[in-house]
Amino acid sequence: MSGRRGSVLAGQQARTLQQHYLREFLPAMLGYLVVLLVSVVVLLRVDMPAAWRAVVALLPVVPMAFVVRAMLRHMLRQDELQQRIELQAVAITCAVIGMATFGLGFLQNVRVLPSPPWAMLWVLPLMIGVYGVVRLLLSRRYQ
Repeated sequence: MSGRRGSVLAGQQARTLQQHYLREFLPAMLGYLVVLLVSVVVLLRVDMPAAWRAVVALLPVVPMAFVVRAMLRHMLRQDELQQRIELQAVAITCAVIGMATFGLGFLQNVRVLPSPPWAMLWVLPLMIGVYGVVRLLLSRRYQ
């Protein structure tokens, strides 16, 4: 395969992978946003027993599991170099977020920082955000 033809095929393959990923990711993310909104409204407006409150509060986890599934499937479909970049990005993200939450936990334990009940809700969004930045920086290194 010639260099030019190979790069065209690689570009087409990357676009196909990206399209497949978006077909899985976007509906799952939309589902998450809808379920989150509905669960918050129900929890604020409907009086129900604690068991049902727990069920309603955990409903957004279900579509988020499909978001994570789409991300993992996308990673596994990529070539070896992209998988290496993804693995490094995930490892660095886990280290950064792990150390940050570890340190914050110590500060909250001695009451230097407040311990709001919603603090744990930010761990996954922070991981996704840090992962995106780290992946971008790692991708540039391999260009």
